[in-house]
Amino acid sequence: MKKIVLSTALVCMTLFTTAIAGNKSENSNAETKLATKKMITGKVIDPVTNEAIAGATVSINGKKVFTDFEGNFEVENPKNKSCEMTVSMISYSTKTVVLDVEKKQELVIDLKR
Repeated sequence: MKKIVLSTALVCMTLFTTAIAGNKSENSNAETKLATKKMITGKVIDPVTNEAIAGATVSINGKKVFTDFEGNFEVENPKNKSCEMTVSMISYSTKTVVLDVEKKQELVIDLKR
């Protein structure tokens, strides 16, 4: 009886160890992918009041994100050498900016009424 319990415990420990090792390698791959992604970050403001514009739409190559309550946004950098970013908000003029994706950029976009 002791041999069966010991064997079962050994099998369970082996399966558990294998599962953890597999999970660590998956996490390592995910962390590597995140580290290689380049992000475009910035803030959208009203140039007259210098206040942040919350809820503005920021679009690059069909991927859209919205600014937070402080006007900040973060969008994944496309793989092209250059791209167009479009920023829009109701009651403001839409603005299109050409970006050089090779450079890390922190942008301040001013939308005019």
